Amino acid sequence: MLSARPLLLKIICTVLVIFSLSLGIDACSTKSENNFLSVLSIVGGNVLIQKADNTNWNNGTNGMILKAGDRIKTDSGATATITFFDGSTINLNSNTEISLDTLINKSSSKSIELSQEIGETISHAVKLMDPTSKYQITTPSAVAAVGGTIMQVLVNNDGSTSVANVEGNVNVTAQGKEVIIPAGEHSIVNVGQGPSEPLPGVINSFGVLGNLWTWGENQYGQLGNGTSVDSNIPISVNSLSGVVAASGGDYGGLALKSDNTVWTWGANASGQLGNGTTTNSLTPIQVPSLTGIVSISAGYYHDLALQQNGTVWVWGDNNHGQLGDGTTTNSGIPIQVRITGIVAISGGYYHSLALKSDGTVWAWGANDNGQLGNGTNVDSLVPVQVVGLNGVVAISAGDYHNLALKSDGSVWAWGANDSGQLGNGTTTDSNTPVQVTSLSGTSAISAGGRNSLALTSNGTVWGWGLNDNGELGNNTTVDSSVPVEVNLPSGIIAISIRDQHSLALTSDGGVWSWGWNGYGQLGTGTTANSAIPVLLNGITGVVSIDAGVYYSLAISAAPTITLFKPDINGLSVSINGVTLPTVTGASITGIVWNWGDGHKITGWFPQSHTYSQAGTYNVDVISTDSNGRSQSASITVSVK
Repeated sequence: MLSARPLLLKIICTVLVIFSLSLGIDACSTKSENNFLSVLSIVGGNVLIQKADNTNWNNGTNGMILKAGDRIKTDSGATATITFFDGSTINLNSNTEISLDTLINKSSSKSIELSQEIGETISHAVKLMDPTSKYQITTPSAVAAVGGTIMQVLVNNDGSTSVANVEGNVNVTAQGKEVIIPAGEHSIVNVGQGPSEPLPGVINSFGVLGNLWTWGENQYGQLGNGTSVDSNIPISVNSLSGVVAASGGDYGGLALKSDNTVWTWGANASGQLGNGTTTNSLTPIQVPSLTGIVSISAGYYHDLALQQNGTVWVWGDNNHGQLGDGTTTNSGIPIQVRITGIVAISGGYYHSLALKSDGTVWAWGANDNGQLGNGTNVDSLVPVQVVGLNGVVAISAGDYHNLALKSDGSVWAWGANDSGQLGNGTTTDSNTPVQVTSLSGTSAISAGGRNSLALTSNGTVWGWGLNDNGELGNNTTVDSSVPVEVNLPSGIIAISIRDQHSLALTSDGGVWSWGWNGYGQLGTGTTANSAIPVLLNGITGVVSIDAGVYYSLAISAAPTITLFKPDINGLSVSINGVTLPTVTGASITGIVWNWGDGHKITGWFPQSHTYSQAGTYNVDVISTDSNGRSQSASITVSVK
């Protein structure tokens, strides 16, 4: 039930840098009085432009001038190249959207800030021709100032950033620490930390989102695999691909695909599948009429979806007004909530939460425990503002209580508190927000049934509330009304809790689980409870997790290997210390990549390839020079 700010958090996802000398773009001349970027070159398809002072999207044209604050969006099959004021270029692949946030043209400093909305997977080609220029890359917890010539930048869903140097030197600055990366090496910037020292120059990453895994209870088909048989190990939902987000409700699941469509499966007694029927489904079906969705959240018997324009759509059970349409009538199709300007959503048991772009929180539905946070215990059929909260950046709705994370890293809670789930040292309900004690530097939150979790910027996880099945992961079954540390390894990047079990995700794609396991929702191959976190086997490369009611969901990515050239001198190619010699005076005319799994391509540097499965591969790189001489080198890569 965790929700972040998909429309505000700035993140650059999967930035793949290519050698751009072949682009043929004329760099615009540098003029100190100009504060713009120039020459938009369009190659095939349609490119849309949204000017900073307008909300409309219009067709882009070759050579048009773009200014700071403008947005660029390429359709399927279209690519575009932008040449900046200093001659730097950036190449947009198809189905890409970026914002040109800041352009500064001064004699001593040139900075270009780029941003994407969270959840987008995009690709850029970056060439900095002026070494005094830099790109500002904003991640959820850090800003890296990157300068250099040709570089590769990968920003993952967890906010960590990998910066690789292809040519020249690259400077990376984050959290007050600066690192210079020589050619052929790379650095990692983890959330809340400075960049690492230079690392070897072959990048292994999990790049392509899409594989959905589920495990636990399956009575109503909530695992989405076409059966109603429980599973105590992760199983793949093969009928669904391209998944970028997943959320688990009571007896059904919810998924968002990369094409911004929404899919549901499981129980449907209240119309929570959104297809206009009340018939259950053992496999995912598309919710009709929903497009442009950027975020989803499953309540218990109702679901929520957030559109790019800030509107919220809901469907399913409405007996307490949790659909927010002013009635208590269930709806088997999506209907719009009476609220706009929303950037995040979260579904509770019989209530719903929304976060506005101004940092305020709004709630509607059941309020018997004060979970609407408006100082009363009266249900509301339309959104009401949670009192006393501002500067909020994330929200999470539990069964009968809620959490909010403020920009200063503090956590606030309201609603039911019978097990200490508000974390303020008492067991007294509160119909207005109270601050969770002893927490600072928090980066993520998740509200469960009668318990809560928080992730701090240093990678530690804290839990409070009900613990009779070990849900707090501290090797006890004693409830706690204040945060206690979960026994987890370092490097945690995401958390999720629902009712009686908890999940955590590590930066290397591993999943840990703990708590009640009666239906196998821990995914450990047994139904034995665990009061300490256990690492799951059989699933790797996970990029997203969510705890449903007695079952779990995870999204994994296909393993990808990226190779890049550390030097370009026209005479030789050196890859990972292996040099491909050429005849003196000759130049390289072609590169052939044999990836070791039956796939072969021809192209310049760098190149990326996605493997269908983990393993060790021998990659052969063959170069041909202008005198017709071929040389080869083999590189062994391990994809986990």
